[in-house]
Amino acid sequence: MNQQSGQDAAVHEGKDGYLFLQGGAHGVFSYFTGQTNPPEDAPRHLADNLKARKAHCDDTGRLFRMVVFPEKCVALRDKITAEGQFTSLYERYYQDALAGTAGADILHYPIATLDQRTDVFSKTDTHYGIRGDLAVTQAITKDIFPDLQDEFAARTYSQIEMQEDFSGDLGRKFTPPVTEPRERLRGAVMRKRIGSNGMKGGNNGILILLESPDALTDKTLLIFGDSFFRQLLHHLCFFYRRVIFCRTRFFHYEMVDAFQPDHIFCGVAERYLSDVLPDDERPHFLAYPLVLGRAIEPDPLFPALWQKFVAPGSLTHAPQSDAVPQVIPAPELPEPTNKGPNHMNLNALDVIKTIDDKDGMSKGMIDYYFVTGRSAMVAMKKTLQVAGRTPESITRVLDYACGYGRVLRWLLAAFPQSKVIGVDVDARAVASAQRILSADTRVLDTALTEPLDAPFDLIWVGSLFTHLNEAEALRVLRYLRDHLLPGGMAVITTHGDLVEGRLRTRERNYSLSEKNIARLIDSYDETDYGFAPYDGHESYGISLANEAKMTELIEKVGMKVIHFEAAGWVLHQDVFGIQRPE
Repeated sequence: MNQQSGQDAAVHEGKDGYLFLQGGAHGVFSYFTGQTNPPEDAPRHLADNLKARKAHCDDTGRLFRMVVFPEKCVALRDKITAEGQFTSLYERYYQDALAGTAGADILHYPIATLDQRTDVFSKTDTHYGIRGDLAVTQAITKDIFPDLQDEFAARTYSQIEMQEDFSGDLGRKFTPPVTEPRERLRGAVMRKRIGSNGMKGGNNGILILLESPDALTDKTLLIFGDSFFRQLLHHLCFFYRRVIFCRTRFFHYEMVDAFQPDHIFCGVAERYLSDVLPDDERPHFLAYPLVLGRAIEPDPLFPALWQKFVAPGSLTHAPQSDAVPQVIPAPELPEPTNKGPNHMNLNALDVIKTIDDKDGMSKGMIDYYFVTGRSAMVAMKKTLQVAGRTPESITRVLDYACGYGRVLRWLLAAFPQSKVIGVDVDARAVASAQRILSADTRVLDTALTEPLDAPFDLIWVGSLFTHLNEAEALRVLRYLRDHLLPGGMAVITTHGDLVEGRLRTRERNYSLSEKNIARLIDSYDETDYGFAPYDGHESYGISLANEAKMTELIEKVGMKVIHFEAAGWVLHQDVFGIQRPE
């Protein structure tokens, strides 16, 4: 290994030829040595997610299980030569927070199955070897199918053989690749039919359907997870007649309705616990390829399996309550073929890809991070078109509440001729965006008494009004109006009918307590503008406003709505394109 060249800095060379992921997008070693911690609200998000998932499964009579797949650097910590004490991120940061909650009983962390066992890991891969995959499969199914474990072990372990010159995902980061002999299964243990949606590039949105006619039960399993669960699919087919794998970090209720599974597993690689997002932030699963701009080319068997697996009418039925429809129109992401004078080619933009490690919006969702920025540009593009403005006519642009630059980076690429400014109350985020994006960013005066130099042609405000009460929303709208040129436009996002439906049915809680959800709905029913604070806050929480109410507020401050799209921002928040009169 010392003779290898071109080593990726993300890889650590440990003892006896074992390679470890040490850096990369998740800064693995820094989290597992305690140098870096997840955001403070991550444990609460995990607990809330698990509570809602389990409640849904209990209500519908389904078994639910959550699996955190232990990291290689925890199980094989004695093989690491880097400084620091390597401990479990889950046990250190999440386990105590889950104690006494619904999540404590249904979350499995099979570290005892893997700890200090070199035979269950590949040397050159982040994932487990075949013995590790089989051991974890048994660890998470032994109490579900206790009488089938002996037969599973007899029929799988007997098929293990040696494979020469294997190079895993870590070994391939070297030039030439680092190889090793490793074990694998000799042929299939069960007959199966497999079909994938064939998504090209990326991970989130991959959908795989497996049918195992010889499975020892007739049950259906739905999995929401990552590559660690994907490696177990062929083993789980021993127990389940049908297995559906959805590559995602969220729990997608629409897919539960579609496939009507008996059991649901959710899984996450331990390093992805560097942050946990609320399930409230999920897109519709079937929209992933659209919002990510990915082509799909389904396998030959996929259409037939899809027709066989999906419950009739489950994706097209009309809702029977205040719940929102299951299928929501996706943002209009493809570039138009009729490229008029105001055309903005989003595919051609050179967007900066560097993201600050502290940017909580990106943790474990790099693809979705850029999809969100792109979707914001789609919303602004549509508003410009309605106003008859060309991108070239825009000279000053403001990203209000810019954070670390999720949308700001797109504005800088889309309006290179313009003065682009970002403001936020978070001084650390402002400094980061200035450093990484070379942007003109400033700390916002929360009193809104200091003007921002000259007025702007275009202002973007993403997911701010979603957290403000009505009085504060009016105050910010006036501030925006005062910073727009005559004829200038602002594009803002709000929680509308989609979020109202989710809160009424308790499909999602948006990190609100039950008491505050009821408070929000009551105020919404009374005034068409609902607000409730997060626990521990007085004026910051979750808001609801329908189209008519927001239009009323916008007109109240002397502006007009020129464009509206329900759930227009990443299939979630309503989009208002507003304009200051000439």
